[in-house]
Amino acid sequence: MNYSFNKKELKNISRKFRGCSNRILNSDFSEFNNNLKRFITLVDEEKIIKDYIISCINEKNNYDIDNELNIVCGSYGRSIFDSYIDEKEEISYTYQILKAITEKDIDFRSYSMGYAHSNQYQEMVKGFSERFILPFINYIDEYLERIFTEMGLDENNTYNITINGGQLNISKDNSTLNAIQNNNEISNLINELKNNIKNSDISEDLKNEITENADGLQEELNRQNPRKGILKSFAEGLKNNAKLLPKAIEISANIATIIQFVSPYIK
Repeated sequence: MNYSFNKKELKNISRKFRGCSNRILNSDFSEFNNNLKRFITLVDEEKIIKDYIISCINEKNNYDIDNELNIVCGSYGRSIFDSYIDEKEEISYTYQILKAITEKDIDFRSYSMGYAHSNQYQEMVKGFSERFILPFINYIDEYLERIFTEMGLDENNTYNITINGGQLNISKDNSTLNAIQNNNEISNLINELKNNIKNSDISEDLKNEITENADGLQEELNRQNPRKGILKSFAEGLKNNAKLLPKAIEISANIATIIQFVSPYIK
């Protein structure tokens, strides 16, 4: 599951999700059935949310949703739906229960009685929303916040978002598509530098410093999202090393090429 968003687009999705979530959490009992349908419709229509939920669904967790509904709805408040410790299991189970409720058009009075300490419909809706739906909402909200954090401050850049088994990977612009080529290129440049300093007569301490800075650059560039500050630090280290090599023209040229390669990542 892979797609592209910028931060403005994601903010709009988050705004709609929070608005719909607040509507159901504060719903009057007379409007709850329709508000639940609105909520599930939004979850299904927003691809970034729906794909996250799908990635949490494991076929090995064989929930008998129809049987669960029959038990809870037929218990007259003596039973409530299950609760799970694992995040993915709770997301998967909760979504499937809510989806089945809306598809079967089951009235809230059939399944929410066990979530209240009174026979007041409003208390039933409130208890069900807070104990069963709210944790599900919080998981999705935290997931969207994780994406915001990974994106940083820029509003306009487009990011590639990949979800796999509940795991989130984000890369800027075309970095994922170009990662293999870039990694190969920087690896070749650094290997050439290492070969040249190995055969040179510069001091061992300086050789070690150059190697450490070059290896640091390569390691950081191999990350899904290279950190600009770390890259700048290693690049500055190589620049300072080159200043100590006025006669080692070939090594200085190697360093200059590496820094030129890294420059787009640290601007």
